[in-house]
Amino acid sequence: MIARLRRRHRGLIAVLAVLTPVVFVAAVTARRPPARQDLPEELTSRAAWVRELTAAEGGPDVLVYWSTTAAVTDSLPEDAQLVLEGELPARAEFVHLFSVAHGELIRSLPADEVR
Repeated sequence: MIARLRRRHRGLIAVLAVLTPVVFVAAVTARRPPARQDLPEELTSRAAWVRELTAAEGGPDVLVYWSTTAAVTDSLPEDAQLVLEGELPARAEFVHLFSVAHGELIRSLPADEVR
């Protein structure tokens, strides 16, 4: 009786060893790509220059600030404000890139260079 069960078990394992990879490959090739869901407009309203600056300087953890005074040290000036909606106010004289992950000022540049 045990020999008969062992033969049956061995046969089932052999069948599964052949069918499992075949079914897996068939399922992966038949899979449809996930439906693309566009983000709401208020989440994608950052101006192109903000996206380009942050991508060039280190990625998504870089925040863009503006101020009327230049950065003297490796930290943000006292009057620095976060750029919202991707638009610089007319009184902005400097743009600062701040890395959240590193907690440091990456770069400061005159606002005229990004307008």
